[in-house]
Amino acid sequence: ASDGDVERAARLLNELVRAEVELEDVLGVRRTRNYPPERPLLPGDVTTQAEQDAQELRDWLGIGAGPVVDALSILDLKLGIRVYVRALPSKISGLFAHDEQAGACILLNASHPPERFRQSAIHEMAHFVSSRSDADVLGAGDAMGSRKERYADCFARAFLTPARAVRQQFREITAGQSHLTRRHVILLANAFR
Repeated sequence: ASDGDVERAARLLNELVRAEVELEDVLGVRRTRNYPPERPLLPGDVTTQAEQDAQELRDWLGIGAGPVVDALSILDLKLGIRVYVRALPSKISGLFAHDEQAGACILLNASHPPERFRQSAIHEMAHFVSSRSDADVLGAGDAMGSRKERYADCFARAFLTPARAVRQQFREITAGQSHLTRRHVILLANAFR
C-alpha cells in the first residue's frame, strides 16, 4: 500500500500474529480452527449471495436469529480466527489476512464506536468467508465499487440484522399501530444494537 497508515497497520498485524504464533510454539499450543467452507463470489448479484451466505453461516454457527452481541467471540472462539484490537488511525476500520500456517487474522480499530466496530468485524469476516487468500483493509471512505467490497458490506448487514428477524421484530414493535414513528425505529435499532 502507498498509504503510510495502512502500511503501519499491516505491519502491526504481522507483528501481533508473529508474536502469538511464537508463543503458541513455545507453549506447545495448537489453535483450534473451525472454519466454514469458503464461499467464492459467484457471477450475478452479490447482494443476494451475501444475504444467503450470511444466513447460512448464522445457521452453521447455531446463533439463531437474534442480535449479535459479541462479534469477537464469534470470530475468535467459534471460528478460531485470530482477532486483535488496537487503536488505529480513524480512517482504518479493520484488516484481514490469511496465512496457511497462522490461519485467518483480523485487526480491528479499538477507537471506533461499538456499532461501527461490530460492523467492521463482520465485514472482515465476510472476506474470510468469500476470499480467504485476498488480504483486505477496510478504510473510511473506501469505494464500495468492487464486487468483493459490496459483498462484504452486504454480508455484514445481513449477518448483523437478518431480514427475517428484523421483520418479526418490526411486526412486534408496531403491532396495533396505525403508522411508523421514530420510537419504533429507535426500538428496532436498539433490539439489534
